[in-house]
Amino acid sequence: MDKKDETKFLKKIDNYSKIIINPKLLEEKWIRFCNSRKKIYLTKLFSHNILKKQLVKSKFFSRLLFNDKNIPLLLNLFRCESHRDVIIEILKNFINERNKI
Repeated sequence: MDKKDETKFLKKIDNYSKIIINPKLLEEKWIRFCNSRKKIYLTKLFSHNILKKQLVKSKFFSRLLFNDKNIPLLLNLFRCESHRDVIIEILKNFINERNKI
């Protein structure tokens, strides 16, 4: 790592440290991060349309829908603490936004 990259890296670490020691700032950054990932996670979780919902009820078609690619992805979203925390935050924000209306 050259001197310029090292300086840039250390500056980033310093910035992260400042965020971590300030609970209010940490929460603000966390919410901002979750909101930036909102569409990605919701699409992964709720990408089923009406037709797919009907097909899921059929054992044959559910095997096609929940294939070797989809199941590991969903499993990872729930097993990984970071992914799970983001999903929980996004859903909590949905509830809060609806309650404000």
